Amino acid sequence: MSNDCSNNTALDGINGAAKRRRGRPKGSKNKPKTQTAISSHSIDDKPTCCSSFHPHLIEIPQGSDVADAINSFARRHSVSGGVCVLSASGPIAKACVCFPSFCQPMELTAPCQLLSITAAFLPGGSESMSACFGRLQGQVIWGKVAGPLVAAGKVDVVVATFGTSEAVADFSGGPSAVRAAGTTDTVRISDGG
Repeated sequence: MSNDCSNNTALDGINGAAKRRRGRPKGSKNKPKTQTAISSHSIDDKPTCCSSFHPHLIEIPQGSDVADAINSFARRHSVSGGVCVLSASGPIAKACVCFPSFCQPMELTAPCQLLSITAAFLPGGSESMSACFGRLQGQVIWGKVAGPLVAAGKVDVVVATFGTSEAVADFSGGPSAVRAAGTTDTVRISDGG
């Protein structure tokens, strides 16, 4: 029996050392957090990385070619930067679209709603334009623009120009012109006919 007691005492000593202590562990007190530096730049500061990014709203009237209007805007404003289409919406009367599964372009006719355009125009000349359309039956059609996109009503396209800080002077009308943050230039395209 004495052997049984000594074995239990030995086991109790092992289990007692493995018990977890109550409370907070040593060295885990609240430590001061590092402060994040937040800085703001005034208009007089040198341009930041985003200083040459400017949004523009292109309003395209009924009967005009949306793809041609975006292309001509991109050619005028991609001197040393690029142009990116951010969004587009409006009614479309006719669209020539090439689908990924077909080699031949297909023509979509009204009623058709332009949901979005994906396009980027870079100084090197690389450009492609894809569009997404919605139809009354609930169909959503996407494809590469392979011809004219004729507006059935007013179409709004939001684009952004970007480039080096030297390009900002070209876009804004001179080095002394300063565009306020958050403003958008509106470009109205005249009727195509």
